[in-house]
Amino acid sequence: MRLSFAKPLLLLGSLAAYLTTPVMAAEQLLQSNSLNTCQDDSSFTASLFNVVFTPSNGSAAINIVAVSSVQGSIVFDVSISAYGYEFLRRTVDPCSINLAGLCPMTAGKITMNFNLPVGEDAVGQIPGIAYNIPDLDATVRVFVNLTDTDESVACVEADISNGKTVDLIGVKWATAIIAGLGLISSAIISGLGHTNTAAHVAANTLSLFGYFQSQAIVGLTGVHLPPIVQSWTQDFVWSMGIIRVQFMQDIFTWYQRATGGTPATLLNSLTTTSVQVEKRSLDWAVSAARMARRGIEAGASVVAKRANIQLSSGQLH
Repeated sequence: MRLSFAKPLLLLGSLAAYLTTPVMAAEQLLQSNSLNTCQDDSSFTASLFNVVFTPSNGSAAINIVAVSSVQGSIVFDVSISAYGYEFLRRTVDPCSINLAGLCPMTAGKITMNFNLPVGEDAVGQIPGIAYNIPDLDATVRVFVNLTDTDESVACVEADISNGKTVDLIGVKWATAIIAGLGLISSAIISGLGHTNTAAHVAANTLSLFGYFQSQAIVGLTGVHLPPIVQSWTQDFVWSMGIIRVQFMQDIFTWYQRATGGTPATLLNSLTTTSVQVEKRSLDWAVSAARMARRGIEAGASVVAKRANIQLSSGQLH
């Protein structure tokens, strides 16, 4: 009885996932849209960073808007790692590839938009699975070293993606349909007089809904998660009420403007500014724990001092 009830739900869920999932692009590529500093007092920062590498033509399209305070001849110490394993490390001299503004590097704003050829030997060192596995966990780290002293004056890193992800609209619709059909079925069965069966169906559906919410809550925690886990939790945020509805967005924007507020336009300027979404840091929790411990120690000290009180009779109390 349970199997016959579950099969139609799974079939409808699979059909919804198939119909609502967009077709993936056939072209293989690796791309990055944000550049982060990985060294204190880094002398090189980027407000825009877009890189797309296509192995089919052996070139990387690079668009960078950066600010540098480094002057002089430099070399790039480049390392590429995937899932914690470093599989490529090379030293690149910008003068050998004729990069304007980097040979030598000059202080100020640097704007570069060019295509960089990538040799076949470098392309061959990239595993083929890197172009197919969803939510690739790969990082490129570049140290900027002065040629004369070999001193590292800047460090930047970029997360690499291949455009494939498990965060799919089809999965969200499929899970929502399964949960909704379970509740509707329990209501229909209850109306037919099978209250015991309806109670079991409703209980199992609510348990499944609770599982969806637990997955979403994992993604809301301030803990670093692998990219594929982050994308997986995004498939269930609808169960927490986090649903984008355009007419609701229009109402919120109207209310914000009507009350004197100004809506943020950062996400509307992605062509000129790189945006990276981050979670709240755990540093505040550590600070709060230290303050709480300090307060407990101070309270214990006060209690200890109050215990050593000498009465008028000369006795200690």
